[in-house]
Amino acid sequence: MLTGLGLIISELELLVVSEKLVKTVIVGLGAGLLPMFLRQRMPFLNIEVVELDPIIADLARIFFGFIEDAQMKLHIGDGVEIVKEMTNISKSSSINDIPLRSEIPRTLDRENQCGKGTGDSKGVHVLIIDVDSDDPSTGLTCPHSNFVEESFLKTAKESLVAGGILILNLVSRSTAVHEMVISRMQMVCPKLLNAYSIILCPSDRSKS
Repeated sequence: MLTGLGLIISELELLVVSEKLVKTVIVGLGAGLLPMFLRQRMPFLNIEVVELDPIIADLARIFFGFIEDAQMKLHIGDGVEIVKEMTNISKSSSINDIPLRSEIPRTLDRENQCGKGTGDSKGVHVLIIDVDSDDPSTGLTCPHSNFVEESFLKTAKESLVAGGILILNLVSRSTAVHEMVISRMQMVCPKLLNAYSIILCPSDRSKS
């Protein structure tokens, strides 16, 4: 997954030089190892993690040492709905124009408590989808089928700032299902890069 960050290295460098934090959203906590690694190795990231199951969050804290701080926050909620809300925010002139539900965190559009603002308050630089599927009938191990629907993929790409990137962990034992998902993603992201299990969808360099 870290390979995807190399595709936007120039944008990351500009933000770091200007002392801006890189707004990063990870959907799917698991044991918390990925966000903790990114937080430790890339201190310029402002990380927001979204997890549907509060039990998973408790396990990550108790057994794997997941700890929140000023630059890494955890939110319990539906990742699909939260990404939709992020996209609404990115299209709005003000976060106050959006009637947010209580379970959708306003902090996804906040400036960081450390005093450094993010590079763009109305979009995400890095969006990582790393969610297991609990429905074997879809042929997907990761992610859940809701995250590879065309409507969601369009929404996810729209949530990105210019030069941002969507990184999706795709695992399927079915070649046909894998190819179907890739084909669907290519319709949304013509510049798609396929590393088989890690799919990279860069945003346009300029967005209106």
